[in-house]
Amino acid sequence: MNTRQALFILAVFALAAMVFGETLSETVLGDAGFEDFVVEGQNTEKCREVQFISAVPVNKEAFAVFSANVEFLSGPSEESLVTVFLNGNKISEIKAGEFQAGFARIELPKNKTLETNKLKVCLKTSYSTTKIILKKESLVGDYLKPDFSETGAFMLSIEPFSPKLFEEFKVTATLKNSGSEDAIATLKYRKDHLENETPETSLVKGKTIIEGVTVEKCKERQENGECTSPGIASFEYYLRPKLSGTITLLPAVAEFENVFGEQVVLESNRPDITITEPAVKVRSFISVPKKEYTAGDTATLLLVMTNDSFTPALNVTGKIETTNGLQVSQGQKSFLFDSIEGKKTVEKEFSVSSAQSGLFEVDCSVVLADGAKLPCEKATIEFKEPGFTIQIAGGIVLLLLGAAVYGYIFYIRK
Repeated sequence: MNTRQALFILAVFALAAMVFGETLSETVLGDAGFEDFVVEGQNTEKCREVQFISAVPVNKEAFAVFSANVEFLSGPSEESLVTVFLNGNKISEIKAGEFQAGFARIELPKNKTLETNKLKVCLKTSYSTTKIILKKESLVGDYLKPDFSETGAFMLSIEPFSPKLFEEFKVTATLKNSGSEDAIATLKYRKDHLENETPETSLVKGKTIIEGVTVEKCKERQENGECTSPGIASFEYYLRPKLSGTITLLPAVAEFENVFGEQVVLESNRPDITITEPAVKVRSFISVPKKEYTAGDTATLLLVMTNDSFTPALNVTGKIETTNGLQVSQGQKSFLFDSIEGKKTVEKEFSVSSAQSGLFEVDCSVVLADGAKLPCEKATIEFKEPGFTIQIAGGIVLLLLGAAVYGYIFYIRK
C-alpha cells in the first residue's frame, strides 16, 4: 500500500440509535488517517483506494454504506462525476447534482461485500468543474436500516393493462422494504408540483397522499442476507385517460427519513401504457308517434341515435330509406351529426307522406366517419283511405241543418 492509500479498520461497534435505524459500526476516514483527496485540472480523473472491514458477511441484517463527502469547485457540473468501486466491481456513478449538502450515500451491495474490502473512489473533473475534493469527513459504516435499493422496490401496476379512452383504470403503487428496520413513510400518487401537469389523465378517485404509513422490515432472509420476504405497503388510485395512444404515467412518490436523519424521496417507475380507442356503440331507430295516418296526410317521424359508449362519435351520417312510393320531404333524406357525445341521445325530425293507402316501411342506415356501417331499427307506418270520419259526419249534420233552416224560411214566406 502506497502513501496515497489509506488503511482503516472498522473496530468501533457502538450500538448508537439513529432515526429509523441503528448504527452497528461507523468510521470517519479522517479518524483513520485519511487526508483530503484532491483532483485538479480540466477533464482530469484520478482514483484513491482505501481498505475497510465490514460486519455484513457475518450479520445478514447489516447494510454497509459509504457516505462520500465531496466538494466541487468552481461549482458542480453535469459532466463532473464520482465513481465508486467495491472489491474491483463498479457499484455506483454519482453526478455532482445528486449530492445533497455535500454528501452522497452509496449502498454497498451485500453480495459484493467481504469482511475485508477495497473501496476505490475516482473523481473526474470537467471543463467548468476544475477541482474536486473527497473530504476526510467521508465515512463508512454498517447499519440496521430500511432498504429500498432492490430492483423493483417501488413499482406501479395497471389494471386493465391497456385501458380504453375515457374509461377509468386502477393504478396500484407497491413499496417493498428489504431492510432490517421499519420505515415510516408518506406516500403520494405524484409530486406536488406536478398536480396540474397531467393533460393525458385525470384523477377519478383514491387518496392522493397517505401519511404515517409503516413499511415493515424484511420478514425472511437467506444465509447470504438476500431478502426473500420484504415488508410491503401499497395504495391505489383511479385515473381516466383523456388522450389515446401511448402515454407515460407520472411516478408515485414515497418520502421517509433515513438512518442519517435526512429526508429521502423515492420515485416509482414510470410505466408506458397504451390507451385504445373503444368501439363506438351507436343505437339508432325510427320513432313513429302514431302508427296510422290518412292517405294524403304528412306524418312527422324521428331518427333517434344513442351513443352507448364513453367515446364521442364523430361525423355520423344517418340516412332515411323508404319503399313502395312513400315520399320523404325535400332535404330530409340524410343527416350529418358532427358529434354525438358519449352516453348522449340526439334526434332529427323528418316528414313522410303518401297519396296512396297502404302499409309502408321506413328504413334507416348509419355510417361512421371511417365508413363502418351500424344497424338501424326500421319502423312501419300505415296510410288509410279516407272513411266516415267525425269530420265528415259533422259536415253532413251541418248540411242537414242548413237544409232544414232553408226549408223553414221558404215555408214561412209562402
